[in-house]
Amino acid sequence: MGVDVENTYRAAFTVVGRNHHFRPGPVVAGDVARKRMDIVHDLGLKDSVGFTGWVAPEDFPQLPAAADLGVVLRSPSAGETSAAALRFLACGTPVAVSALHQFLELPEAAAPRVTPGPSATAELARIVFRAHSDRGEWESRRAAARRVYMADHTPEVAADQLVAALAKMVR
Repeated sequence: MGVDVENTYRAAFTVVGRNHHFRPGPVVAGDVARKRMDIVHDLGLKDSVGFTGWVAPEDFPQLPAAADLGVVLRSPSAGETSAAALRFLACGTPVAVSALHQFLELPEAAAPRVTPGPSATAELARIVFRAHSDRGEWESRRAAARRVYMADHTPEVAADQLVAALAKMVR
């Protein structure tokens, strides 16, 4: 059972729209931006939520750093940790992830989990609300996100792990 993306977006946008102290920010949605913008317009939130659509690779690194929360609700398919989730963590931005597979290896302090199924919409709405209602908690989550990246996911660490794995294979 997956995440009901339509209702999850609707819930998250509603939380943002009903709490006017939230600062507006971009949501990167790529080729699904038009469908998500329909939800935003239906909810009357066009001034609170924006979409960037496709972003050039050279411009992308700035977006995760500017966000309060990343959202990567997908199921890793081949044992990988999502590159999108790692981009957020590298910038010190907590990222809500699906509570599945390799995402479970990320500490909850840096990567709050959304359980696929009926509760996913409410869980993401709570995470979005907490990101703005408890700034102290969120600052500690930002620090945790950066620590996780620096300890386990830098290119140097990945290269060392690849070399070690190859060395085992050629023995």
